[in-house]
Amino acid sequence: MSFAAAGQGAADNPENPKILEDFIRAIGAEPVLYPQRNECCGGYMTMEEKSVAVSRSSAVMQSAAEFGAEMVITACPLCLYNLKKNSGSELPVVYFTELLAEALGVK
Repeated sequence: MSFAAAGQGAADNPENPKILEDFIRAIGAEPVLYPQRNECCGGYMTMEEKSVAVSRSSAVMQSAAEFGAEMVITACPLCLYNLKKNSGSELPVVYFTELLAEALGVK
């Protein structure tokens, strides 16, 4: 499967984050490098200026889909909500711990 990372962690290199991509490889999947992977989804704007959140999250999801992602993985709860609810995309979005649990055999 080809997974795309979104909302990469602050503890990683902000110019070229790799922690979620390393995680994706570690669970046996192939990360997708797409242009919008480091862009903010606008989750913090959802309540105040929803149109900004819709536009930004749509751009992230469209970019992931165009580069062949089958799923988007995030470590950010705001990204999880915004990419699922405001992007208009059918591409599945999951929090990284859900995949970790599955990889460890937890149902």
